Amino acid sequence: MKINIKYYKELLLEYKTTFIVAFLFVLLLGIMKIIFTPNLYVSHSSLEIMQYNEGYTSLLDTLNQTKRLIRTPDDEAQIIKSSNFLIHAIKKLNLTTQYFIKKSLTYKAVDAKDMPFKVNITRNNDHTNILIKIHALNAKSADVTIYVKDAMIHLAHKLDTPLSWATTIYHRKVNYGTNIKLSNLNIVILKKVKSKLHNKIYYVTTSSIASVLFQIERHLVVRPITKKSNIIGITYWGTTPNRAKSLVSELLFLFNKQTLKVSTEQIKDAIAVISSQLEKAKKRLKISAKSVEAYQSKYLLLNVNDQFKNIEQTITQLRAQNASIQVNMKIYETLVEKIMEHQKLTNLLVNDKNIMLLVTKKDVAVLKEQELLTRYTPSDPKVKAIHKKIESLRQRIKGKIINKLANFKAEVSAIDKLILNLNTKIASLPKYAAHLVQLKQAYNTDLNIYKNLLKNKLQMTTNVAKAQVNNLVIDPPSESKFPIYPKRVLWAVITIILALIVAFIMVLVKNILNQKITKPRDIVRISKYPLFGTVPFVKSKDYNKLFILDGQDIIIESFRKIRTNLEYVGNRKTDNKTILVTSSISNEGKTTFAANLAMAVAMLNKKVIIVSFDLRIPQLHMKFNLENTTGVSEILAGKAILKDVVQSYSTVQQGVKDLDVITSGTVPPNPAELINSSRLEDLMRELRENYDIIIMDAPPVMTVSETKTLVKESDVTLFVLKAGKSRIDNLEYLSSFSDEFKDTSFGLILTSVQEKYLDLPEYDKNYAMFVKSSKDSRKI
Repeated sequence: MKINIKYYKELLLEYKTTFIVAFLFVLLLGIMKIIFTPNLYVSHSSLEIMQYNEGYTSLLDTLNQTKRLIRTPDDEAQIIKSSNFLIHAIKKLNLTTQYFIKKSLTYKAVDAKDMPFKVNITRNNDHTNILIKIHALNAKSADVTIYVKDAMIHLAHKLDTPLSWATTIYHRKVNYGTNIKLSNLNIVILKKVKSKLHNKIYYVTTSSIASVLFQIERHLVVRPITKKSNIIGITYWGTTPNRAKSLVSELLFLFNKQTLKVSTEQIKDAIAVISSQLEKAKKRLKISAKSVEAYQSKYLLLNVNDQFKNIEQTITQLRAQNASIQVNMKIYETLVEKIMEHQKLTNLLVNDKNIMLLVTKKDVAVLKEQELLTRYTPSDPKVKAIHKKIESLRQRIKGKIINKLANFKAEVSAIDKLILNLNTKIASLPKYAAHLVQLKQAYNTDLNIYKNLLKNKLQMTTNVAKAQVNNLVIDPPSESKFPIYPKRVLWAVITIILALIVAFIMVLVKNILNQKITKPRDIVRISKYPLFGTVPFVKSKDYNKLFILDGQDIIIESFRKIRTNLEYVGNRKTDNKTILVTSSISNEGKTTFAANLAMAVAMLNKKVIIVSFDLRIPQLHMKFNLENTTGVSEILAGKAILKDVVQSYSTVQQGVKDLDVITSGTVPPNPAELINSSRLEDLMRELRENYDIIIMDAPPVMTVSETKTLVKESDVTLFVLKAGKSRIDNLEYLSSFSDEFKDTSFGLILTSVQEKYLDLPEYDKNYAMFVKSSKDSRKI
């Protein structure tokens, strides 16, 4: 689709005020954003989660060497930016307090170490945002003003700058070191030794933890660098380089500490259980060894039959298996106790995949609950829902463990039966040999149990050391020297482009919303019918005045052009011509235009008559100051003939000598029936026989229906539109109205046009219609 550049240029010239205002408004907003947006400095670090190597499996094995279920890298990223970690970092680094110095119109954030003061603030209400303005007077005193705003909205919501505060609660000159006591505050301002006062005014803000948490969450990004990557990137944008770096460093420290704590506690819990069982096994082994040695010395039974050795080995293996199950049962029983006492299950270490999956879901839900509690109360529906979910998962874990213990007991019972059967076989041995076999069985069983427990303890101890290096910091937290946000040059370019776009859109919107016709271009752009001319706006209090009689050149010239244009249209088979003047609605100036047009045509010394067919609201007689006792109504009703109703009008002012007028006459009760009668054709035939030009003043087409009958009797129908009143949809209706008439020429007249829009449509060398101006040509 071809874009008409000249058309849009015309729009911009027409609505240049709107364009300029919109452009300057958006530009001003952009400049304010550029000026008052604080600098942000970035700190970045990357962390490799070592436990996710080899398909994201843990380095830690359970007692039977199976892999345990672990969290994904995305889960670990969520933990790093969890509210628990962030709140801990906020408190440790004292991020609720920020420092600013004013430079020209903006406020620059600085670190505490760059301040010449040390400000100690003690608050009883965490939800209070405080701004302290310190105006340094000299090396001993300062003028201190304290503002407070009781709200949860932090400075981050105000571009991180102390722009406005609700209440001044303190203003006084104080010496450094003075304790300023207020209702919920204790503030002490200490001047640092050998520090210089480079600026006169300093600002200290302290905000609630919740508002600072909101600010940090907006500027913190933690996620794997690629999909399913075990390397997590941490990026934070802070108001100072040190602030950004300190937060990233603290998050790394907290995460590694937490990971180490969880990993080592899991192993230490298992080691504690194994150590307890190992001590018992050691005691049993000593007793068994002494029993075997004493019995062999007493009865000199050094060997038994080989067939009984096999039975002895089998029983030993079964007892070792039974002991292993007992250890596992002890671990699961410990977990049941933790669940019953509502203790944390973070250190859970079992080899059941289903149980570990439920534990992982519960851990995620607990983190979510802790995060919600930083924003909502325990009675909030969201907190209640997540708490209900945690309890449901806890009960499911408990049920799984109880089922597991039941299975262990069944296995122990089965092994005991096998051992009982084997012992029955041993009972058939000779008395002394059988008893020795039983003693050796007990000794071998205790020995195997002791070896296995010792082996597991050594392995778990090794895993504690491995857990120390689970996570590897690849890139230590960086500290940028230059701000990376905002990019002011880029913002300036974007602001200018955006201002131009918004201003242009405002012009288009205003043009679309403006449904009134104000200038010739509005008609030429939409209508399929020619614009015969325009009539300038004339300010006058006389509603019935014939403006052509004023002798103004601009008015006379406009009607001359219309009169000339009418000579090229109409019925060319006859010399006379019938011109119908109508409008879409009332008060568009059709009668005034018809009267002035009749005057302009009569100036050519042609025999002209103007007839008022507006039988409902007649106005024509008032234009010429004539009587309206008889007229068209009487002729169409058969009560009068033509010569009885014709009135003559002449004036020497413009040389009009031969202008006849037929007024509407008495207002009838049935104007539509009169006009649709056969007498109308007789009247028009008689008028054509006696006059060169017949001008018909017809009622509006959108108001009454008889105008269609009158259009059929005309050679040319002129639709009069009034600038500033007529609407574009009225013009569209006129176009559809005229479609059913094939033998009538139609045209448009625009009246009350402001002087700046008085240009008439012409054609350029490419036969394209345009509106010609005295300064330039603007193509439509």
